[in-house]
Amino acid sequence: YRAADYAALAGFAPTTVLAVSNLGAPILRHTPHRVLAGPYHRNAAGNLMALEAFMAAPGEAEAAVRRTGATLLALCPGNDEAGVIAGWASQGLAARLLAGDVPAWLAPLPAPAGAALRLYRVRPAERPTAALRPAFGPRSAIGR
Repeated sequence: YRAADYAALAGFAPTTVLAVSNLGAPILRHTPHRVLAGPYHRNAAGNLMALEAFMAAPGEAEAAVRRTGATLLALCPGNDEAGVIAGWASQGLAARLLAGDVPAWLAPLPAPAGAALRLYRVRPAERPTAALRPAFGPRSAIGR
């Protein structure tokens, strides 16, 4: 893991990054960011959150990522762990991203040619329209 591989990521304002566990330590070392997962046996909760998000099916991935609180996502196509996770969940988020299938709620970020990491920003969640909000209050049939 070379510092140059993390230069583009280091250029973003400090935030929480979702990445596979074996990228956690180099992200901490070479950037100002926090990570959820790392190669530490006492970090079970963070590692499980990352696994859940990267293995989540298309309909569940967005919610899984948003639960982590991460605003950036980093994935290395040549990383063995990313490949294993993609193999475990062939329709999961990691597999989709490695195949170039980026969901609408993620925005790919520019990186130099030949960069080791693919970077994505988690787009802000869409707010429900007024028609989708529950009707509670004095006009509601609830509590009558």
